[in-house]
Amino acid sequence: MYITDAVKVYKKNSWKDKNFDRQKSKKLLEDEIEFCNPGLIIILGKSPLCLLDKTKNYASVIESGKPILIQSKKCIVAPFLIGNGPTQPNFKQRLEIATYLIREELSKL
Repeated sequence: MYITDAVKVYKKNSWKDKNFDRQKSKKLLEDEIEFCNPGLIIILGKSPLCLLDKTKNYASVIESGKPILIQSKKCIVAPFLIGNGPTQPNFKQRLEIATYLIREELSKL
C-alpha cells in the first residue's frame, strides 16, 4: 500500500510560501509509485489526484464509492484529514466512503 498527499517538491527558496513545483512533484510521485509497486494507492485529497490524472473530477471520484485505476494501479481517493479537509462539503460522508473502500481492499489480503 502507498499513501500520498502528493505535493512533495518545493520551488527554490519557497518552503515558507508553500510554492510547490507541480511538475517535479508529479515526477517524484510517479517514480515513487513505480519503485514501490503497490497493490493499492490511497490518495489523500484533490492535489495528488490532479497530479496523477488531470481528467478525473475529485468530487465525482471520491463520492462514487469505487476504486479507480491510475497507471494500472488500484487507487482509493480519500479526503485530506487535516487543514481544510474537514471543512469541505460532505467531508464526513466522503471519509466514510473511503474508509469502507480501504477496509474492503484490506480484507482481500
